[in-house]
Amino acid sequence: GADILRLWVCLQDYTQDVRISDEILNYSVEVYRRIRNTFRFLLGNLYDFYPIEDTLPLKEMREIDRWILSRLQSIIKLTIVSFEAFRFYEAVHLIHNFAEHDLSSFYFDVLKDRLYTFSAKSEARKSAQTALWCLLLNLTHLMAPILSFTSEETWGHIKKKGLRTKEITSKKQKEELKNNPPESIFLSTWPKKNAEMVNEDLEKKWQQILKVRSKALKKLEEAREAKKIASSLETGILIHGPTSLISLLESLGDGLKEVFIVSEVKLKVAPEIKIKVKRAGGRKCERCWNYSLRVGEDKKHPNLCERCLKVVASLTEESL
Repeated sequence: GADILRLWVCLQDYTQDVRISDEILNYSVEVYRRIRNTFRFLLGNLYDFYPIEDTLPLKEMREIDRWILSRLQSIIKLTIVSFEAFRFYEAVHLIHNFAEHDLSSFYFDVLKDRLYTFSAKSEARKSAQTALWCLLLNLTHLMAPILSFTSEETWGHIKKKGLRTKEITSKKQKEELKNNPPESIFLSTWPKKNAEMVNEDLEKKWQQILKVRSKALKKLEEAREAKKIASSLETGILIHGPTSLISLLESLGDGLKEVFIVSEVKLKVAPEIKIKVKRAGGRKCERCWNYSLRVGEDKKHPNLCERCLKVVASLTEESL
């Protein structure tokens, strides 16, 4: 459609010959699908999120959620610089790479456990949704000059939810959308880098974590190819590394298993980084699919792990 043609134009470096072919247009379609699917994931997981009641202050959010919001500020800043210099192809590549690598390949993947298995009212889930809401608002605005129709369609869903908190947007945006949202995204306020969300130390920390995760994923893929495992949740991993790295990983606590998407993580101090993959102990929880030694302890729910038992218990209390 029109948005794909607009995207093709914006992907061209007009200082050189402008080319068009089926292959080039197919690439534009792939980029469009990635960005549209990003919007779909964000909207789909905000169905029960009401910004006025549910948004958490930045300081109360989980570390990984604060990290992605810090990364977002860099994208906002660089995208604005590219737009102002009329280098539209740079802006598209920035947003596409962010959507593909930071979001789809990592953040969204890690987030699914929290979004799908945690209690709907838990702070951990609200933290994730607060980050998703911020991502949705800003990415929709950043893509509006290029994917006008798609952004306007997405804006229609955003309008229904309203807006809240100074941590997420500027004061002008807050007042603008609180009671009387603009009819069109093109009448709304353009996003700006939020200095309060920038955390360079956190970004450096997560660069190290992501390097270890990349090595762990390689080991998991080798085990999968060797038919030793079918899913990463069937496994536990043992990470050897220097004291500084082990301390860094230990700081994530229970979130470490979520980052590696495994059922068990053990850490051991060693001169060099080495990662070993083994089968996780215990049985598979029917609700979250994680393996735990405590599955079967509860007679009423013998197929649930200790974490899911707490969630189910809270749901039971709410229904009474």
